[in-house]
Amino acid sequence: MQSTIHAPVDPIKFLTLHFIMFILVAWMNLYKKEFFKFTPFPLFISFITGVLMLPLSFFVSWSAHKFSKSLSFFKVPKPVVKWLILSAILNTFGITIMNVGFFASDLDFVLLFRLTGVVWNGLFGYIFLGERLSLLGFLSLGIVLIGIIAIIKDFQWSQAKFPSTIQIILQLASIIFQSVNLLFTKKVLNILNSIDTEFQLLDYLFWKSVINLPTSLLTSLFYEPGAWVNFTQVFSWKMIRWTIYGTIHHEIMHVVLTYTQKITSMITMGVIAQLRILGTLVISSFAYHQTKWDISKITGAFLLFFGGVIYSFSRVSFKDLFYKRAHKNNNSRDEEQLIPNKDKGNDESEDL
Repeated sequence: MQSTIHAPVDPIKFLTLHFIMFILVAWMNLYKKEFFKFTPFPLFISFITGVLMLPLSFFVSWSAHKFSKSLSFFKVPKPVVKWLILSAILNTFGITIMNVGFFASDLDFVLLFRLTGVVWNGLFGYIFLGERLSLLGFLSLGIVLIGIIAIIKDFQWSQAKFPSTIQIILQLASIIFQSVNLLFTKKVLNILNSIDTEFQLLDYLFWKSVINLPTSLLTSLFYEPGAWVNFTQVFSWKMIRWTIYGTIHHEIMHVVLTYTQKITSMITMGVIAQLRILGTLVISSFAYHQTKWDISKITGAFLLFFGGVIYSFSRVSFKDLFYKRAHKNNNSRDEEQLIPNKDKGNDESEDL
């Protein structure tokens, strides 16, 4: 299998892009936790959000094609079809489990389990995409793993809604589904880069939203019939406002995430994601006062941040950057030499 090759990326731009994702992800996590406090139907909310997201996703995808009158770009290429169906089904179950996890578990507990995503992303990227790590990358990955161990040491969580075993299974399943879904997205990117098509990754995300709806509806009807029986009471104006905001926020996240996935390997996504999770963990600590920050957790937080920053720089080939800069300067000098010198006449210019 061919390895995924990434061009050198400016570390400042790289960190800036992932900082934007940190803001979006942190706010979305807090939003969900607050939303489920007054609307305790995570599966029902997933379906309603999917319905509202469909026209918005279509508009974003259409705008990427400059509002072309021909909608031929929505035709899914044959090599992408199976990955689209698999990803959509997996994404539905992933979102369902994730929302149930947000509803049942403390936010700190959810975020701490998401720290294990670096392991799954790294494993799947290495096995299925042929991604590799530099020596500095391995070092930063080790730092991140040590930080994870330091943070989760002696961690306590609430068992008010689900036993601890069920919570652990939910969170592990959620993060594995996310990693496999990212793997499918990277596979689709590789396919789109190798064929001649108008179909883009945003179109792929639109079709995923379409295929998600039936499964999401059936899951909600089966596990949360109370939300549909009491539809008029659940579907309040407050719930509508929160759902519309969440839909817009989620679509913005999709667009930003699409770009980050194009320039970032699976292993890198796993490591840099620790920065986003760590930030949300700190914010949730101030908002909900759930985590008791002792020396072990503070040390772990520092190692997560430090490891993520080191890893972002490990993905940059400074040799290539310096080569390109030197090559550009050499080309400029060559162009100057190719300009005929009026003082020396035409003979010298012909020798060049």
